[in-house]
Amino acid sequence: MTALETTQWDVTKATKYLQLKKLLSLGVADVYKCKEALTASGWNLQCAAEALLESSRAPGVPSRRSPAKPGMITSHNRPATPEIVDV
Repeated sequence: MTALETTQWDVTKATKYLQLKKLLSLGVADVYKCKEALTASGWNLQCAAEALLESSRAPGVPSRRSPAKPGMITSHNRPATPEIVDV
């Protein structure tokens, strides 16, 4: 109910909000990287989680992750304050 209230009863936004909160709860990435992973995966929570977990591996460990895509949010063009509700 809180997710629906937070998103002004927009079911699609509430679903994305809950997916983002779940991904953030893993503790492997900030809100920007979580949103980026969800967007890149078409809001598939499992794929986004796998991508983030894989990218958080220790340096030198082989990764199957593809390189960054043009237009992806990077640390250089992020706004100062993350908005979890803005999904």
